[in-house]
Amino acid sequence: MKLVLDGQQRLTALNIGLTGSFYERKHNHPRNKASSWVQKRLYLNLLSDPQTADSELGNKYDFSFRSEKSATANAYWYPVNRIMSISDNDDFYAERQEIEGEIQELVENHPEIENSDSLILNAQRNFEDLYRAVHKDEKLHFFTEDENDITRVRDVFVRINQGGVTPNRAEILLSLMTSSWQQEPPEINARDEVHSMVDELNGIIDGGNAPFATKHVQKVLLAINGNEIQYRFDNYTLDLLRNLKEIWLTDTFSNTMEQLAELLNSYYPTVTYILSPALYTPIAYYLYQNENPSLDSTSIKGRGRRRDILYYICAARLNGFTSQSSNQIAELVRDVIREEEETSEFPLERISDEVASSYGTSLRFTEEKLTTLFEELQYGKRDIEFLLQLSHYPDEPARGKDYDIDHIIPKSVLPEEADADRVGNLQLLIDKTNKMKSDDDFEDWMNSRTDDYKQTHHIPEGAKEMTFEEFVNAREQLIMEHILENQPF
Repeated sequence: MKLVLDGQQRLTALNIGLTGSFYERKHNHPRNKASSWVQKRLYLNLLSDPQTADSELGNKYDFSFRSEKSATANAYWYPVNRIMSISDNDDFYAERQEIEGEIQELVENHPEIENSDSLILNAQRNFEDLYRAVHKDEKLHFFTEDENDITRVRDVFVRINQGGVTPNRAEILLSLMTSSWQQEPPEINARDEVHSMVDELNGIIDGGNAPFATKHVQKVLLAINGNEIQYRFDNYTLDLLRNLKEIWLTDTFSNTMEQLAELLNSYYPTVTYILSPALYTPIAYYLYQNENPSLDSTSIKGRGRRRDILYYICAARLNGFTSQSSNQIAELVRDVIREEEETSEFPLERISDEVASSYGTSLRFTEEKLTTLFEELQYGKRDIEFLLQLSHYPDEPARGKDYDIDHIIPKSVLPEEADADRVGNLQLLIDKTNKMKSDDDFEDWMNSRTDDYKQTHHIPEGAKEMTFEEFVNAREQLIMEHILENQPF
């Protein structure tokens, strides 16, 4: 058996151009009818001037996928697949003579054509270049690798791609997993299995979103195995790939991934924003190490775990854990959790201290840090979701509800110079409540709210008598005090 290690897409495209075809759906035609599809093959316009390159694309030759051979005053479309049937010089000259005859007939039927001699010369040059490229010149550069060693295959693949387009690292690892996992029983098609898991995880997420990808599953596997979470191909030995397979085969792993997706989906912040290595991989490792402990919000321990993980997600995001060092921070947090294996609690304080020692940031907030966040974050910024979530911590939004970020005082009633998007004017409201509120008058809205609502959303005393600036400043102070007082340290 011979396999193509690299260049499969280029070879496939070349094969379609030289010998194959593809089907294209007609515009606005239904997919489920055969008549909606047109078979197309690659053609070369022999009348194009090979001395004049396309000014935009830099193409020397005029190729096009078309449904049939045709000739006009400006183009003679020659089917490229015919060049494959030319096996010797006799065939070549016979084909060229036929082409010249057809072009001469074309010229006679179109008296408006000028410079017929140059058109025939163009056709001769293009046809000869096509024949030479396919049958004479050695245009394909390749080498054969005879050694049947997956480590060698990996090294060759990475070396080949270092000088070109950066390869998809998740796809490379998935290819190595697929090859390795089929060498020993039980044989597993890693590609099919991982893609199936990704589909199942995305099926858990509300709203039809699909935030999970192959890389998220792979990085959890690497984290559980104790490896670097960042893709490093030097580490991908046969032993490592066997270890990843062993983890995959456990029920604990599949349950961990399902529990992770359900947990992230139950929180308010958008799942896509949580899927940074420093956030989701330590959480997945914690769940796996503790054999997927209860996260039931009706139990004391379950609620405590949910709160600690939620705080970690929000505080880590707002304190820069998802920066360029995200993979390294993820590995450090993973190692801290591993060392705390005797307890089933999420070790927030130790994580905070270790990351502070190594990277100069932590899970703790100061008045100065929060002041900076209030200045930087506004409506529409990604991290505003995490800050507003902390304004309610340790409480979580009601499960199964959709939340919107609402302007307490509507923009429509404020003067243009007022900064309506400031943190102090934003709140989390259930989608249905937000639609009911709409652009209601601020005083009328406040009069309709309960004391519990005002306390939950940090509405300052005497809000109705305050100017907008006074209201926003007072509310931001209340939010700051709430976050500082409720840090779980």
